[in-house]
Amino acid sequence: MIKYEDIDPELRPKVEDVVLNKDPEAGERLVEYAEIAKAKATGKKVEKDIEWRHLSVEERLQYALQKGISEFLPVDIEEALQKYPNPVEIIEKPLMNGMNIVGELFGAGKMFLPQVVKTARVMKQAVDILNPVIESKQSATASSGKIIMATVKGDVHDIGKNIVCVVMACNNFEVIDLGVMVPTEKIVEEAIAQKADAVGLSGLITPSLDEMINVVKAMEKAGLRIPVMIGGATTSELHTAVRIAPNYSGPVCYVKDASQNAYVATALITKNQEFLDKLKKRQAELQRQNAEPSASQIVAESATNANLPKLKLENIVTPKTLDRLVLNNIDLNLLVPYINWKMFLIAWKIKENTPEAETTLADGRRILQEIIDQKLTTANAVLQIFAAKSEGNFVKLYSDETRQNCIETFEFPRQKKPGDDGFCYSLADFISPEKDYLGMFAATTGIGLDTSKDDDYKAIMKKLLTDRLVEALSEYLHREVRTRYWGYAPDESLTPDELIKGHYTGIRPAIGYPSSPNHQQKVQVFKLLDATAATGIELTESTMMVPMSSVCGFYFGNKEARYINVGAY
Repeated sequence: MIKYEDIDPELRPKVEDVVLNKDPEAGERLVEYAEIAKAKATGKKVEKDIEWRHLSVEERLQYALQKGISEFLPVDIEEALQKYPNPVEIIEKPLMNGMNIVGELFGAGKMFLPQVVKTARVMKQAVDILNPVIESKQSATASSGKIIMATVKGDVHDIGKNIVCVVMACNNFEVIDLGVMVPTEKIVEEAIAQKADAVGLSGLITPSLDEMINVVKAMEKAGLRIPVMIGGATTSELHTAVRIAPNYSGPVCYVKDASQNAYVATALITKNQEFLDKLKKRQAELQRQNAEPSASQIVAESATNANLPKLKLENIVTPKTLDRLVLNNIDLNLLVPYINWKMFLIAWKIKENTPEAETTLADGRRILQEIIDQKLTTANAVLQIFAAKSEGNFVKLYSDETRQNCIETFEFPRQKKPGDDGFCYSLADFISPEKDYLGMFAATTGIGLDTSKDDDYKAIMKKLLTDRLVEALSEYLHREVRTRYWGYAPDESLTPDELIKGHYTGIRPAIGYPSSPNHQQKVQVFKLLDATAATGIELTESTMMVPMSSVCGFYFGNKEARYINVGAY
């Protein structure tokens, strides 16, 4: 057994910090130490070796930013203060030079989001060290522009927006983040009060698209003409050009990726005429193309009813129970095998089997274990299977097996364009018109999660991990439904990897996604399941689920069932 005094003096404080939970970055420092020790043991060059400590103070600060290293900041900034009497120069010269290099590398695809977020963390720590000196000299740095960022009313999605805020800060923009579910009036008021150079609007769900229209209309009414940047999962260049831009006299630009934000913001704020002319021309073209439906669209819509699938819905299995099932405080360890780490990397925009993927996965697994060990979040779910039958695009639910008392009706949109097999599908096609069943569920892994005391990197990491956990919970619940509660596949013995790849009978389409895009169906499901009381999940006025790491959807058990894309609802 190793005695305490035998522990490497350099390692000892790092272990103490982790064991005694002294510092939120303690775990990361211990991992860094392990990586360095491993590299030295195998004879590899250690990236974080002492070599870079022999560089000039400017080069050391820039290196620390690029590599996300913070432990030498106090001593390096102290040295820099001896060289730069004005502390603002340290920010404007070596630190901003380092940030500019990071911005260029990120824009060129040579750095990845986790690295950029870590860079922002180091920059913030450096500024925090300098702030008392700056305040004493009453100095200030010049910024590239002031931007108001907000997730619009009714929407709680903020991971993408938070990443954009970090990227913008890395490019010397002053970012004022108003948070989530921000009312239109608040956005306009702050844009005026802060004398903002631009406004960034974010949203995840389709109702947010209409709310963005309301925001630009209010900005127009208030006499604002500053640029507006649009981003988020459901936003698009087409919707921005056709629905949002015509309501505002100032420039409105869709920004697809975080790496483009700094370039777009700079072009908009500096009124780059070439950029503005291209934007105006492109939006005019999209508006013209979408002024009238194309001939192919008309043909597709008229052909819908002539291309109804004829499915054999046989061997309908009666569920083991039709009772409502509430599952609270689910053990998070049960969900870990079902986590789709590939999707985790996609959220970070990182390719698999790369050094950056290996580092990010290591960070993710370490922070996930922290979430589990410290019980930082709670997993709850509710589900129920109902007697059902279909009528065209509708599925009716009944109070019992007699199917005499209809308690709810769901409409499932039909595809307007035939697929490769020549048919236009609705999810209702996968429910028998005579006797069948439809299940539904609501699940969350976000209850109690608090990232307010975390730095940007750890906060984003926790939110991405709870997103992966709720998807893992959905996968776990679906297996339980197939094998136990409904029981139409009692002998199923698939591995977690096979489950993630969908090698099973039946589907679990989430509401708000391509198969079932109508978010209002959540209201129906929540009422039937009394989901808020059961799980703690609440719906906003735009039917966004709070906490964000929540899922609501249906269970279809027929072997013919498949995921479809019915287009915009």
